[in-house]
Amino acid sequence: LNNGKPIEQTMFEASQQWKTYRTNDV
Repeated sequence: LNNGKPIEQTMFEASQQWKTYRTNDV
């Protein structure tokens, strides 16, 4: 599911994607 990445890296990427999503949503 996480493509073998450490959970911290996965969560960081998800956080960055969420910020981008929210920015575009405004």
